Amino acid sequence: MTSSPIIGRAIPRSDSRQKASGHCYYTSDMRLPGMLYGRILRSPLPHARIVRLETTRAARLSGVKAVITGRDTAGVRHGFAAGFMDKLALAVDKVRYIGDDIAAVAAVDQETAEEAIQLIDLELEELPAVFDPQQAVLPGAPQIHEHAENNIGHKVVSDLGDVDEGFRQAYYVREDTFTTQPQALAPMEPHVAIGQYDPAAGFTVWTSTQTPFYAQED
Repeated sequence: MTSSPIIGRAIPRSDSRQKASGHCYYTSDMRLPGMLYGRILRSPLPHARIVRLETTRAARLSGVKAVITGRDTAGVRHGFAAGFMDKLALAVDKVRYIGDDIAAVAAVDQETAEEAIQLIDLELEELPAVFDPQQAVLPGAPQIHEHAENNIGHKVVSDLGDVDEGFRQAYYVREDTFTTQPQALAPMEPHVAIGQYDPAAGFTVWTSTQTPFYAQED
C-alpha cells in the first residue's frame, strides 16, 4: 500500500503562523471608503407583541445615517437553507425569541450607533412562550409562528427500511432520551459582516462564516 503524505500525519495549517502572531487579517480589520457601522436592537423577551417602536430620537442623533424597522423591509423571509426560510430580517408585529432583531441603526462610528440604539423607545407585551420542543407541538401550546401548525415549521420524512422488523431482529433494544447543554462557537474571528454596493458590480459581502454558500443563498 502506497504511503500517504497526508493520512496519519500532522499537517500545519496554512494560516497558523499568522493567527499565532496576531497578523491574520479578519473581516473586522477591513475599512472601506465611507463605511458606516451598524447596531441592532434585540428583544429581551422570548415571545412578545411589539406595542410601540419609536425611532425618532435615534434618527435625529448627530452621526446617524439611517434607522430601520421591520416596516421598512420588503417582508422577504430568509433562513440558513431551503425549506427553512421563515425568518424576517426585522420583526414586524412580534418577537419570537430572546435576541430577535427589532430595529437596525447605521451611523458614522460604533459609539454613535450604540447610543442611537439606546434612544429607541420600545414597548413589548409579553406573550406565553415555549421552551421545550416536545411541549411546543402539543395541542394548546402557544403558537409562535402563525404559519406553522403546532409550531412545526418543516418536516423531513426518511424511509430507511422496515423499522419494526429491525427491532424484532435486534439482539438488544434500549430507548433513552438524552439532553445536552447549548453550545456556542468560540472562534478567534469576531462575528461581523461588511456589505458594499456598486451599481456595476452588484452587492459584495465579506463575512466571518464557515458556510459561505449559505450566506450567499440567504
